[in-house]
Amino acid sequence: MIELLLMPVVFCFLRISSFVAFLPPFGGAHIPSTVKIGLVFALTAFWAPKAIQLSNSEEFQGEESHTETSLSLVNSTEVQRSHWVLWTWMATRELLFGAALGWLLGPVLIPMRIAGAWLAEQLGLTMASVTSTMDSGSGNVVSTAFESSAVLLLFSLSLHHRFLIAFDTCLSNFRVGHAFQAPDPAAMIAQLTSLPAQGLSIAGPLNIVFCLIVVTLLFAMKLSPQFNLMTFGMPFRLLAGMFAMLLLFPDVLSNAALQMQSFLPFSS
Repeated sequence: MIELLLMPVVFCFLRISSFVAFLPPFGGAHIPSTVKIGLVFALTAFWAPKAIQLSNSEEFQGEESHTETSLSLVNSTEVQRSHWVLWTWMATRELLFGAALGWLLGPVLIPMRIAGAWLAEQLGLTMASVTSTMDSGSGNVVSTAFESSAVLLLFSLSLHHRFLIAFDTCLSNFRVGHAFQAPDPAAMIAQLTSLPAQGLSIAGPLNIVFCLIVVTLLFAMKLSPQFNLMTFGMPFRLLAGMFAMLLLFPDVLSNAALQMQSFLPFSS
């Protein structure tokens, strides 16, 4: 009988652990391990009663076939005590499910990084690199600044709550310790492949400004051949681009907020 109470808690803990390990920005390399461990235990204490209730509900037991019952937590006591291989597979499945869910929610910050990388290319700042705020690698200055702004925007709009809502929804639809069918990957693949376009749309106002700057420089070089693009054009392009970024940065944040809300279509 104790297994019916203990195993759902263990499986819920494993799913939450891998979920937090891959979820931005909590899964970043710069987040202390004590914070991650404390968050995992807090979320486990919150969701453990629901996991126990869903796993041992009589209604769900009646819906399962005889074959699926062998993969659930409501098996006989003899099966629960002997099938360690089955328990190991179920624990591995929960780890993979939580990691996949956290990884699928991770790209919410990638469009801002793409927008920053594109703007750094236009400004000629790709050689200047700083430590990334999300991983142990490094990135250019503009990309890292945009990524940090996206993290602040995520918390200021309370969009991080939608991560928890997504986990709660998956906990209800894909119960711990039970066999479930993997969702259709077509929508996930379509969402991931649209990230570069979303990043360019976030920097849309600045794209127009940079195009106008390039056209202006080309006309200046045509009228004055001694006007060298590398000598005079690059400093002018950098100064004009930085001024445009300061002027249009609220529009960039507004576009980023709309993109995040569309990426996380869960009710707040």
